[in-house]
Amino acid sequence: MLDLQTAKGMAPDDFRVHYYYGRCYLETKELPKAIDHLKKAFEQNTSGQIGYYLALAFVRNKEWQNAVITAEKALQNEDSTFVQAALHYLKSGAHVELGQKEDALASAEKCVELNPEDADYKKHLERLKANL
Repeated sequence: MLDLQTAKGMAPDDFRVHYYYGRCYLETKELPKAIDHLKKAFEQNTSGQIGYYLALAFVRNKEWQNAVITAEKALQNEDSTFVQAALHYLKSGAHVELGQKEDALASAEKCVELNPEDADYKKHLERLKANL
């Protein structure tokens, strides 16, 4: 944390500082602090990677609609199919929690399409199909 504190002192508004603080708080399960920092980072840089961790923080905090909105915005700016698949996976789970089964299924199908080798994505899709 010492290096992050130094970085924060030198560039308190830099998105990277907020991103790394957010990741640290996410790791320590301090979700409100994680969300606050990751939001600030995502406002400055809407990359898929930052959006993924913000959406993940929302999922862990059971803020399902915010997770969906964040993932959708992050998908607009992400070229990596690996990150896109992960965002769709988070989106699918949030849609399940919101009772939006068709949207959940569409997101699950997209994450399997983007990363067909991932066993967790396949298992998630199979469970959704079985419960429709």
